[in-house]
Amino acid sequence: MKVMEYFTIKGNECIVYKFYDFDLLSIIKSKNLDINKDCDAKLIRGILYQILEGVAYLHGQGIIHRDLKPENILINKDGVIKIIDFDLAKIIDLEKPMSRGVATIYYRPPEIFFGDSNYSFSVDMWAIGCILAEILIKDPLFKGHNELEVLFKIFEVLGSALVIKIFCNL
Repeated sequence: MKVMEYFTIKGNECIVYKFYDFDLLSIIKSKNLDINKDCDAKLIRGILYQILEGVAYLHGQGIIHRDLKPENILINKDGVIKIIDFDLAKIIDLEKPMSRGVATIYYRPPEIFFGDSNYSFSVDMWAIGCILAEILIKDPLFKGHNELEVLFKIFEVLGSALVIKIFCNL
């Protein structure tokens, strides 16, 4: 996003960006999106396409976002999205282990819960799948109050055999 202005107030750095009307979470919560309505299906496809294009660009540059979630996807009145909040983003370095404390827990893949530090771009792809599910069901797919509850939700939805297979491949 283009930086409009940058300044400091009482030691806090402030960055002003171009205004975007919504974030994806507010659209999920406030608008009754229906995949069966043609205009809503078109909107959902357009949003998902832009997210995938943005993430493909990042991955092509060797960057993992590591905190994709509806709050980090801004949308203007014309339906154009911007991916924001790159605080946890990292350039892939296959020689160095990655940190485990990334991704908001609703969008965190099982391998990170199991302590894998050699993860890669799949972390962002998992999050995109979780975001799509949230658009469709209007609530996080793997909603829990803590890591253990979220992990149990993943087992519940995907089945323990699949999650164990993921764990064994670490």
